[in-house]
Amino acid sequence: MRIRSLGCKHFRLIFTGAALLLPAIAQAAGTVSGETFYDGSYDPSHTVLISAHLYPESEPVDSVLTSGVGAYALDNLDDGDYYIAAFLDIHERGEGPP
Repeated sequence: MRIRSLGCKHFRLIFTGAALLLPAIAQAAGTVSGETFYDGSYDPSHTVLISAHLYPESEPVDSVLTSGVGAYALDNLDDGDYYIAAFLDIHERGEGPP
C-alpha cells in the first residue's frame, strides 16, 4: 500500500514509518496511521477530518474524525495507493471542506 499527502495548507501529516510527501508503506495491511500537526492561526483543538482518496479530487473511500490534531488511524482499507488529506473543522460542523 502506498500513501501520499494531498499537501493540505497549514497541516503536516506524519505517516507511521514513512516520510511526508513520499510514497510510503502503511503500518499494516489495511491500515494507515500517524499524526497531524497544524501551524495555522486557528485553535488546533477543533475537530479534524482525515480522509483517504484514490485520486486527489475524488470522494473519500474512508475518513475519521479526531478531537483536535494528533494521532489518527484509517482502518479496513483495501490494498492500493491512497492520497491522505486533513481538514480542520473550525465551525464544528462534523463534515469536510465546502
